[in-house]
Amino acid sequence: MKKLFEAWFKAKVIKVVPAPVPKPAPIPTPAPVIITDDAECELVIKYNCGEVPNSGQVTYIKRFVTASMFDGHSCVCVQYNDASQKDGERLVFKDQSRTGDWSGQLPTDISISKLVVWYE
Repeated sequence: MKKLFEAWFKAKVIKVVPAPVPKPAPIPTPAPVIITDDAECELVIKYNCGEVPNSGQVTYIKRFVTASMFDGHSCVCVQYNDASQKDGERLVFKDQSRTGDWSGQLPTDISISKLVVWYE
């Protein structure tokens, strides 16, 4: 009788199957930010003498530099190296009292090997 009851009970027990967990919708990947279009120019961002990764706060496209504020820090100096000159470091902008963003056009008739943007 016990075996008969167990067989009947097993046939009547409803198996609980967990519902499938829906996969979250894929997060769209934003279009990459074009940071520089000059493959020959190294773009460096510095804050308190240390390098900062560029997540789009500085762009250098068609010799036009845009330095936006990041984490409350303002651009205070922009320098570039003129690869055609021995003493090639040139100062484009310097103003430590400035707050906010900075933008400017660099010369198009020289070869720029490095662009350094300083934040404070």
